[in-house]
Amino acid sequence: MKYKKGYKYKLVRDVGVLVAVKPEQLVRTQFIKLTKRGMLTIRSGYTWNGVSGPVKDTNKNLKASLVHDALYQLMREGHLDHSRWREADKCFATELKIGGVSRFFINMYMLGLELAKGKYAHPDNMRTTYTI
Repeated sequence: MKYKKGYKYKLVRDVGVLVAVKPEQLVRTQFIKLTKRGMLTIRSGYTWNGVSGPVKDTNKNLKASLVHDALYQLMREGHLDHSRWREADKCFATELKIGGVSRFFINMYMLGLELAKGKYAHPDNMRTTYTI
C-alpha cells in the first residue's frame, strides 16, 4: 500500500459528525457530504494527513484532523467559500475538546491555525485526495 506524499490515513468506515458549518445547499463529493443542517459525512476510503505541524497524531486529535481536512478540502474545491476557514477551525477546536484535548493544547492548535489564516483552505492550494 502506498499513499501520495502527505496522506497518512485512510478511513475504513464512514464517519458522521454534526458541524457548525452549514452550506446554503447540499454539498456532495466522492467522499464528503455536508448537508444544509451541518451533517458532515466522510466516506470510507477517504485519505487525509492527520494533524499538521510539529504535533503527534493521537486518538484525541485524529478525528478533529479528519473533520478539519475534509472541510478545508471542500473550500479548496470551491464547494464552500474560502472565507469560511475560521468556521472550519472552530469545528476543529470543538472536536479536539470532545476528544479530550486540554484547553492549553487547543489554544496552541488554534494559534497555529490563526497564523496560517486559512492558507491551506484556499483553492490555490488544491491537492487531490487519493485512494487505493
